[in-house]
Amino acid sequence: MLAEAMDVGLHVSGTRGQAAFYPSTLQIGYTCCIEIGYLVQIYGTLQPNTSLQVLLLFIDLLMDAYVDLCLSFGLPVWIASLLHTAKRLRFDHARRKKVYRLLQRKLMFHRVGVKEDSQRQPTYVYPEEVKLLMRSAFPKDICDYPDPDHDHVVYITVEDLYNIENN
Repeated sequence: MLAEAMDVGLHVSGTRGQAAFYPSTLQIGYTCCIEIGYLVQIYGTLQPNTSLQVLLLFIDLLMDAYVDLCLSFGLPVWIASLLHTAKRLRFDHARRKKVYRLLQRKLMFHRVGVKEDSQRQPTYVYPEEVKLLMRSAFPKDICDYPDPDHDHVVYITVEDLYNIENN
């Protein structure tokens, strides 16, 4: 990681090492955090002609772990962006809650399981793959709640999640 960062002219500091940046680069206030066993902060110091490509590269690098998790559970890749969004929260319980809220919002936006004449919002029960993904991405403080079983429960399948991606 440090060698890659030095090739594009970035200053990387963390608990395991530091790398200097080229003095001819332009400081642009791009800051992000990567968690790969330890916290590494990347302060972008990008050359003007390569800043967009490098920013896109870092977004891809940050998402790779979540994309790999989604693919390993057979889930659509767009769920990785929800995991990445929740990453900034402090505790795993809050992160899982945020991802479930974002997932529910996306399902409601596409009206999955909503009846034509109904004003009630359905309660979604997610497939086991989604639950395992959440527990793998954010493993601390897991509470195993039972699935609800009332009249307004909609059981989501992996196919439903892939259909959202295609719409």
